[in-house]
Amino acid sequence: MLKAHRQTGGGVCGGTEWKPTLAISCLLLILICVCILHSFVIFHLELVRLPSPGSINGTGQGSPRVVLNRGPILYALREEQGSHKGLDFKGEVTEPVRLVEARGRAINVAGEERTASGSINGKGHGSPGGPILYREEQWRHKGLDFKGEVRGPVLMAEASGPSLDKPPVNVTEEERIRWFRDNFRRFKVLRSDSLSARFPAKTKAFFQGCKRRFFMTWISRAGAFGPRELASVESVFRWHPDACLLVISRTLDSVEGSQIFRPFADRGFRVMAAAPDLGFLFKGTPAEAWLRSVAEGATDPGEIPFPQNLSNILRLAALYKYGGIYIDSDVILLRRFARLRNAIGAQNTDPETGAWNRLNNAVLVFDKRHPLVFKFIQEFALTFNGNKWGHNGPYLVTRVVSRIAKQSNDFEFVVMPPLAFYPVDWTRIHRFFKRPSDSAGVKWRGAKLSQLENETFAIHLWNKQSREFPVEDGSIIHHIFNKSCIICHHKHFPS
Repeated sequence: MLKAHRQTGGGVCGGTEWKPTLAISCLLLILICVCILHSFVIFHLELVRLPSPGSINGTGQGSPRVVLNRGPILYALREEQGSHKGLDFKGEVTEPVRLVEARGRAINVAGEERTASGSINGKGHGSPGGPILYREEQWRHKGLDFKGEVRGPVLMAEASGPSLDKPPVNVTEEERIRWFRDNFRRFKVLRSDSLSARFPAKTKAFFQGCKRRFFMTWISRAGAFGPRELASVESVFRWHPDACLLVISRTLDSVEGSQIFRPFADRGFRVMAAAPDLGFLFKGTPAEAWLRSVAEGATDPGEIPFPQNLSNILRLAALYKYGGIYIDSDVILLRRFARLRNAIGAQNTDPETGAWNRLNNAVLVFDKRHPLVFKFIQEFALTFNGNKWGHNGPYLVTRVVSRIAKQSNDFEFVVMPPLAFYPVDWTRIHRFFKRPSDSAGVKWRGAKLSQLENETFAIHLWNKQSREFPVEDGSIIHHIFNKSCIICHHKHFPS
């Protein structure tokens, strides 16, 4: 008969003998190893502690379940950590995404933006071999499922909260008002902070000694300020080299914005971006009560992206406070505005009577505290409607001037004919981007260029309709760009 022999080998936790004391020892050893590993990981993560909670791999506050309503989605990895596999967050990103590079520590750039190609799911330049990128214009992206290996610097992608550009759709008016009210303080462009608090002092210093003040507004991301917008800036200084151009913009009041405008500053031109202090700009005007009403939920912000309407009121407030010339960022100047004062342009006229029937607010020239500008602000506050395109912009100035024209012109202003600022309607702008295809087209181009040179101060490019049109060599727009540029790098021009 064979006898069973007790095996005693195999180490502390090995072998066939299983006593309670050994089991407890094994468990303690495992716990100690886990604690040591956990402490090591926490130590490294502490070195790159992020300025706000949440992570892109689905752990932490704000992700994935409450990412749409709570903190930003964040992910950062120290360069020294080498690699990381499985960015497997399966949530849904619905808000603008900002890019921040983590090199040894998380870099908080306080709202500054980076522009780069590529995406966090491994598509595009920069991934997986280089930095992981997520483009801000990808407003909605499901399944951040990059499974490759990350080498080198890793970018922290921050979903910056609810977006003014994307108000909720298919909701009731009450739900939309509540959404806006609850998130009002999270919208950076509406926020009062250390950046916007510098606006009064910055603008005062900037305007010292200015011969002519120009204004633009820019509420989109900094990286979207592209070729058309740069061409507009160039045209300002081509015809007004002694002017000051203030771009009212939070996103461009940044390192990236400074880089965008550096070619102009290096040539001695005065251009500056400043994050607006809405309380300062609106103070003493009806816009002050309007903003408070929207913030408190007493006014419906509307379905139209709020930045469009904010731009409408910002231009009016800036002109009323400072006086000068406002132009949209898709307006190209064709001559000096030296003789223009207190002017607004007609977009259309009646073909039979020649009388104007619609004005536009893409170009405004007014003195400081002009009463007509105050009337515009008053109309904006009293009749605001965020659900009708143009109601708070072109149609607003048309309504106000129509009423005043029926009474008197004590306000001392002039309505310029369409040729002054809007020589081509948005329905025909495509013709200006094409080169002539025959002798008749060449003749038409010559006549049109002559008319523009003699009668037009600026041309509105209607970017919403024309942004995707290529600028063909020999076209009217090609001629205008070349005549109005000062840097004249072809990379600045759409092509």
